[in-house]
Amino acid sequence: MTIKELMAKVAKGETLTDEERTFAGNYDPQKDIDAAAGAARKKAEQERDGFKTKVEELTAQLAEAQKSGTASDATIKKLQKDVADLMKANKESAERLAAQARADAIRKAVSEAKIVCAKGISQSLFDNAVSAAFEGVDMANADVVKATLDKFKGDNPAMIGVDGVGGVGTQGKPGGTGLPAVNPFSKKTFNLTEGIKLMQENPEAAKQLQEAAKAETAS
Repeated sequence: MTIKELMAKVAKGETLTDEERTFAGNYDPQKDIDAAAGAARKKAEQERDGFKTKVEELTAQLAEAQKSGTASDATIKKLQKDVADLMKANKESAERLAAQARADAIRKAVSEAKIVCAKGISQSLFDNAVSAAFEGVDMANADVVKATLDKFKGDNPAMIGVDGVGGVGTQGKPGGTGLPAVNPFSKKTFNLTEGIKLMQENPEAAKQLQEAAKAETAS
């Protein structure tokens, strides 16, 4: 059982079983985000290490060719160019890895502070605002990070979801009986992330909207 399978079932208008609702209600999307970030980081590390190994190998070949005195000028020049190109690629790979690690740290800090994009605000606009707020910030300094988060919240109240509730737009706080303005289970407005949030924060509302989506499909 996966969350995507459950949401695909809901998108078809099928009602979830109690077991499936429990699974969805306990689902933590942050874990999937962290797993994806970890996989991307591991891939970048492997790429960086691969470039480093190739640089070492070609550097050794170049040194041997120069030492032997039997290699042609063309061969030596090619090896020199290959080494220079790989060193450049290795540097760029390391820079991408560092940028990715920094982005992961910012995302984690924002998530732990329960700062989410408000309903009606573009997620990309929200993400860009967060990135701008953290420009030049030392992510290793917990006090500076906290001060940056507090300032972001104070400067951008309209962009932040109330009580940590973002795009589902429930009327009232989590656990209330209000329904969101947009049904995340409907085929026309299907939204995996918001559907999961609603099932976690307001299961009764989620159940009503799942039934509505099912009726919509049947009509």
